[in-house]
Amino acid sequence: MTRSVRPRIVPLGEGLGNVTFEVNDTYVFRFPKAHVNIADLQRELSILPVVRTHSTLPVPQPEFVPTDRSYIGYGKLPGRILMNAAEDVPASGC
Repeated sequence: MTRSVRPRIVPLGEGLGNVTFEVNDTYVFRFPKAHVNIADLQRELSILPVVRTHSTLPVPQPEFVPTDRSYIGYGKLPGRILMNAAEDVPASGC
């Protein structure tokens, strides 16, 4: 008898247009909330290869994309979530 291993799924965040989850500490999956957000994701998928050729920063490489391109899954990038890192930056007096 084979035992199935359950994936570890942790919510990462939610915005106006998407909800994201971390899977097994390795992948990030993003699900658009509405049809307009799916269209935004599809545009993003078409431009990511161009950004990757010009950026010195890590750019997500889609690894899980269904044929209808309704969500995206990619390897988790190194670093911290920008909004969380901003908490460590002292106010500049602006």
